[in-house]
Amino acid sequence: GKTEGSFFVAAQVCMLLGEHKKAREYLGRTVEIQANYPQAKSLGGWIELTCGSEVKAKKAIDMFKDAQAANPADIDAFLGHAMYMETVKKDLRGAVDVLTSCVVKFSWFTPTESEKARLLLASGEWEPANESANRALQLDPNSIEALSLS
Repeated sequence: GKTEGSFFVAAQVCMLLGEHKKAREYLGRTVEIQANYPQAKSLGGWIELTCGSEVKAKKAIDMFKDAQAANPADIDAFLGHAMYMETVKKDLRGAVDVLTSCVVKFSWFTPTESEKARLLLASGEWEPANESANRALQLDPNSIEALSLS
């Protein structure tokens, strides 16, 4: 319904503003109303990943994996899983592998290809990075991120 959707959007906005405690409160209200709200698990993962606490960030991976299991079409869960691999585990190859599986599932979603290109570039894999940036530009010739990488 409208109420849980409003709380969910409020949680997203609070997270983006860096108000993680408030974001958790709104997300809690969302799942009180609708226990299996579709993107609640992935947003919970993003809140914990971006809150600045290493202890909480380490819990995010379970939330992302739960979100992927509950909804294999949850792109935010894939992106969060990749960000976790990059920022918490410092495993660029692992992050690229997650994004590769996301690219296979959601070939139409340009940001995944651009993000993959960025990580490949960061790990010194020039040719694959260029190929990913070019694929992103084929999907969206105006992608600023892809243009900056090509």
